[in-house]
Amino acid sequence: MSYVAEFQFRYNNRQNPDIFGTLKWLQGAILVALTALIVLLSTPAWLPLFYEPECRQEDCKPQRGQPNPNWERIIAVSNLGLLIVTACLAAATMSVARSTHKAANAAGASAKYIPAVESAYIFVEPKIVPSWAFTLNDNTSLGDNSIKVEYVFTNYGNTPAVIQSIEAHLDFWTEAPDNTKHAPSKILMGGEVILKPGQSTDRDVESFAKPFDLDARKAFEEGHACFWFYGSVNYLDIFNRPRTTRFRWRYTGVINYFGPSGGAPYNERT
Repeated sequence: MSYVAEFQFRYNNRQNPDIFGTLKWLQGAILVALTALIVLLSTPAWLPLFYEPECRQEDCKPQRGQPNPNWERIIAVSNLGLLIVTACLAAATMSVARSTHKAANAAGASAKYIPAVESAYIFVEPKIVPSWAFTLNDNTSLGDNSIKVEYVFTNYGNTPAVIQSIEAHLDFWTEAPDNTKHAPSKILMGGEVILKPGQSTDRDVESFAKPFDLDARKAFEEGHACFWFYGSVNYLDIFNRPRTTRFRWRYTGVINYFGPSGGAPYNERT
């Protein structure tokens, strides 16, 4: 059984303590009632506790062919025992019904909240890594891969996530890119990646693979153009619901800032 399947099995078979506590009480009540009934029916010596004998035991023995005068009392005590058992069963049944109704109402009320609370949530954690030449403003040495972004995806939810596809890019543009459409750019080993709660993917890198000349450097420092790290990741949560994390981060030279740019739908988790 895979990790996700085992997690789903354990999650879906959690016991309701209210219902199971009531069932244990029902079992105990039935056992006590049946024990009392058996004792009453199998111990005729207890019958004198319920009436005053009118004669000695040896004188009260019925003659051959005559009915036992104690049968009426035995039947009455038996009926009393059956009444006790029936009352216990009725009380236990009503208790189970109340617990079941309560659990059903709670399940219905929380059905739309549990997936949100227990779902997986994937966050991107990038870090900008400029080259020494870029940091020292050495324009004569700048070439390909002068800027790169190292990043991981981390599951901060309470349940596993199954990553199905990843898109990630690093570009230098004057306009903000549109990352609302998902176009996978990464090859996943085995077709998918399973992230346990709190687990991260292996660190990956996106590099700026174009020459960075003097004009581009000037546009970067004056804020006319920025480095954009953007993309999205599609995954399934434990409820087999498709989810998406979109990200769009900007690195600008005006204030030397690298962080999210724009709200939903460019930076959001669905």
